[in-house]
Amino acid sequence: RLTVQNLPMVQVVVVGGGFGGAEVVKALQSQPNCTVKLVDCKDFFDINWAAPRCLVEPSVGRKAMFPFSSFLKKTDLIFGFLKSVDSAGKKITLHDGTSIDYDWLVLGTGTSYADKSFKSSQTEHELETVHQRLANMEGTSAKVSAAKHVAIIGGGPSGVEMAGELMTDTNAKVTLITPHDHLLPQLPPRAGDKAERLLRNGGVNIMKGYRAQNQQDGSLVLTPSAAGLEDVDHIFWCTGSKPNTEWADQDWLDDTRRIKVDHTLRVQGQANIFALGDCANADLMNAYRAVEQGKIVAANLKQVLRGRPGEKRYKPLPTPMMIVSLGRRSGLWQLPCCSITGFVPTKMKSAGMFIDKYRSDMGIKKSEQLGPAESAQVPEGGSSTQT
Repeated sequence: RLTVQNLPMVQVVVVGGGFGGAEVVKALQSQPNCTVKLVDCKDFFDINWAAPRCLVEPSVGRKAMFPFSSFLKKTDLIFGFLKSVDSAGKKITLHDGTSIDYDWLVLGTGTSYADKSFKSSQTEHELETVHQRLANMEGTSAKVSAAKHVAIIGGGPSGVEMAGELMTDTNAKVTLITPHDHLLPQLPPRAGDKAERLLRNGGVNIMKGYRAQNQQDGSLVLTPSAAGLEDVDHIFWCTGSKPNTEWADQDWLDDTRRIKVDHTLRVQGQANIFALGDCANADLMNAYRAVEQGKIVAANLKQVLRGRPGEKRYKPLPTPMMIVSLGRRSGLWQLPCCSITGFVPTKMKSAGMFIDKYRSDMGIKKSEQLGPAESAQVPEGGSSTQT
């Protein structure tokens, strides 16, 4: 009979400490027959759904970002970027040549945004510390505070939320530009119509059916052409994201370059590799769903550590669900049957962006937050620290 004492030690490597990956690491780090290594291009966790709020109120960033060491007490953190996966040899290679063996691999490499204001860069070799990220955010906030006209390119959730924050907390003229007929094209048209009405009532200029290009001199050119943007002095590019899967075997990817996974979140054709979050095709790209996927992967790995198959299944949402903040005093909640605005979504998300709730879920004390941004030395890629 297998017991914890006579089960073999297993090494789990998690690549990407976002919402899904962090959930897996946190759940496994105290398992007696398991060692956990986390590979990430940064040394901190980022509640990045709060980025629009942080960009107008950078003090919020000191709560929305916190070092991995504050909640991953028994995990080996390795600073680096994934370059390749050798599934036959059960090892990964980082950008600097560091090789890491695994028994089980969890891939949560996420996505990259067009505008680095919203999320840590995934460009190779651009490793980032929490204080560097905070300093960059505070620098952008200062530019926004001085701006007289801010343009937002993209009418998805990030663009709409950024417009809501600027509408609420700055005196700048705000123009939101989208190629679509509705805002929030991922949701039913009525949700976009409600968001548009709230933003227009707050003074946001919305231009639908236009595509934007940034010129070398920093000016915007629209197709079809339109006037009124000559005085824009800051631009946020909220034009979607692309999966960070350049390292992946092409057979692993679907047409959108997301990793194909089965119902247990294993990579198709790979018995001991899981993928989750925005880089996997299990569900909509959504932080809340990434957390739920992390719980499923963690449950399956716990089963494996006990000598069982690990066949718990993930169930994607049948219809899109999302809360979109529109500044701290308004919000929109898309439910399976309808979308609502007013007190409930405002109280649930817009007022505090779920920051305190998520910090509590991760075991972070309310009194624990970063001080003002300061310069910090980035560790060498592939370096390892026990956290």
